[in-house]
Amino acid sequence: YLALCTDNLSAPEIALPKNNFTMVEWVGNDASPSPTRVLGFQPDMVWIKNTTYPSPAGSFWNCYDVLRGVTKYLQIDNPSDETTNVEGLKSFESTGFTTGAAAMTNYDPYDYRAWGWLAGGTGVANTTGTIDSTVSANTTAGFSIVKYEGDGSSGATVGHGLSQAPELVIVKSIDITGDSEADAGWPSYWISMGNTKYISWSAETGETVDSGKWNDATPSASVFTLGDDDIVNDSGKNFMAYCFHSVEGYCKIGTYVGNGDDDGPFIYTGFQPSCWIFKSVDTSDNWVLMSNPPNTYNVAQIKQTTGSDSADRPDSGYREDILSNGIKLRDDYATPNKDGDTYIYVAFAEAPFKYSNAR
Repeated sequence: YLALCTDNLSAPEIALPKNNFTMVEWVGNDASPSPTRVLGFQPDMVWIKNTTYPSPAGSFWNCYDVLRGVTKYLQIDNPSDETTNVEGLKSFESTGFTTGAAAMTNYDPYDYRAWGWLAGGTGVANTTGTIDSTVSANTTAGFSIVKYEGDGSSGATVGHGLSQAPELVIVKSIDITGDSEADAGWPSYWISMGNTKYISWSAETGETVDSGKWNDATPSASVFTLGDDDIVNDSGKNFMAYCFHSVEGYCKIGTYVGNGDDDGPFIYTGFQPSCWIFKSVDTSDNWVLMSNPPNTYNVAQIKQTTGSDSADRPDSGYREDILSNGIKLRDDYATPNKDGDTYIYVAFAEAPFKYSNAR
């Protein structure tokens, strides 16, 4: 038997989570290009958000990735198609990225925050599924970026490039226009909801039963399956998919049930969270993101949502402790802790439990 101490815990698969996911903040200065926004690695996906409170008009969550190129972005909280802006993101650099002078990324005197993920660099061809794809995959961190062209058929499969089945698959059309655009949100598969349901990142609605999204098929270690719904598989249209699975000590995709009490549930992640995103599957409410920064001490209560009030905002209804191995909810407010509601979440590590410090 060994002593009960962190020295005797197994070494985590990813000892330094910040080599795969981290955040950076800055104050806009209208420079184009800006100085490098330092992450410590060359990112393959970046989310950028204006965090100024109150939230400026048009302050969306903007998503960039290596497969579409730096000038093109998607809005995570908006169903619109891919948009080009040469003054948004300017370049991916070896230690981070640069921005232009657009209000969405670098307008004086707004505050900004970016979340950066490491995938696999320039995409490679993947012919594993019935639909060929281009994939940038980080198998160690359980994250891949996938681009594919829909064929409109039920049961089509797409290779995701990971070494095990993804637990979260987020799909977004990039060139659907016209009547279908209003429904062309961000449908996502979550392992806890099963393969007959989806939930959208760009809507407040809960989970929805729909065989047209995943064809009632669970992702495998090599492919995910599509139905014939235009939002995920419109023939001749282009789509992005962002795939994740849990990695011990680095990423956790899971669920919890609210208890409606100030002594809320403890959510075990196995690491000190740097960022976690959650949503009730039973209630029409916003997606919520809490991260460090800006929550650098407990009790944490600064949150961002995908609703109209999406800036950094202190909110006593979202009180929580960020712990060395998870999250403890400290409020009975309905959005994070409604009694009996089931919540889905994805969390990324600041440090694995073996190396995390008390706050």
